[in-house]
Amino acid sequence: MKKVVGDNFLTTLARQYHANYQQGQGQMSLSIAVDVAERIKKAGKPARILYFCDCDGQGYTMPAVFARKLEFYLRRETGMDAQVKHVALTNEQVAQYHSPRGLNTTNNKTQQQFSDEYSGFVELDAFVGKHMHVFRQLVTDELDRFYDHDLDTHVWKYESGL
Repeated sequence: MKKVVGDNFLTTLARQYHANYQQGQGQMSLSIAVDVAERIKKAGKPARILYFCDCDGQGYTMPAVFARKLEFYLRRETGMDAQVKHVALTNEQVAQYHSPRGLNTTNNKTQQQFSDEYSGFVELDAFVGKHMHVFRQLVTDELDRFYDHDLDTHVWKYESGL
């Protein structure tokens, strides 16, 4: 994920949920994918990667491109379970929350095609700046799917013999 207005929030939330937080900018490199795959392998348990990026031509492809890089590296490992989910920012979220779209001013063909098809783009940090409460809810809803908030209680009961 690229650096966004909500970066401090994401860092804090990652600590709270005992999750890893990997910040990036642009397409994630193969070396980052290898590093993530090594962490997954070392942990020896399933991994769920929540991906946040701009709603533009590059952002539209980033989660899938990263997933393919990760898949390529993990394919050599048997039984490795890793999934990448594009949490934000999607075209549907932009439409739902009526985020104003910017116009493409680059000569990048992918960006231009996306801009033409979806009437512009929205930067993630602009969305977060305007809709921090929505972004916070999107992130916590996803993290809550994989987190047991009662784990401490379960551990205490087990250790206490209850």
